[in-house]
Amino acid sequence: MSAWTAVFAAHAAALRAVLTRVLGDAALAEDCVQDTALRLLDADYDAVRDPRAFMFQVGYNLARDALRRRSVRGTAVDDPDQAIDAYSADEATPEVHVLAREQLANVQQALSQLSEQRRRVLWLVRVEGLSLKEAAEAMGITAKTVENHMTQALRQLLQHLPGSAP
Repeated sequence: MSAWTAVFAAHAAALRAVLTRVLGDAALAEDCVQDTALRLLDADYDAVRDPRAFMFQVGYNLARDALRRRSVRGTAVDDPDQAIDAYSADEATPEVHVLAREQLANVQQALSQLSEQRRRVLWLVRVEGLSLKEAAEAMGITAKTVENHMTQALRQLLQHLPGSAP
């Protein structure tokens, strides 16, 4: 069994659940999960710092592509990432511009509710792609503390963002 096969086997169900929520379509999510598996087989496992995060990023990118294709065919834009992508496109409608601005304002408001330390943890781990251990070293705290801050930050964001699960 290859290293990617083990990672996929361990996390495929979670990826499927996330993509089903993002896409709102279980069949399309399943297609993206299967495409993720194929892409992982072509990726260099040893060059990847966090295989699970890499797998989820590949799946998420495939889901975004699927949403773009759906948008081109005329389906309404209701995903935040797709709205922001469409916002930057020349063909974006005024409604998409308003939706993207509202969603950006909601995210900014939710982020402003986090403590400085939780914002920094979120930035280091989710934006800069540091592992929990690397973020802990950068901040001078333990990896367990980083993990706790990350968990609490995500919970707070979910509570403050409209349409998120409680």
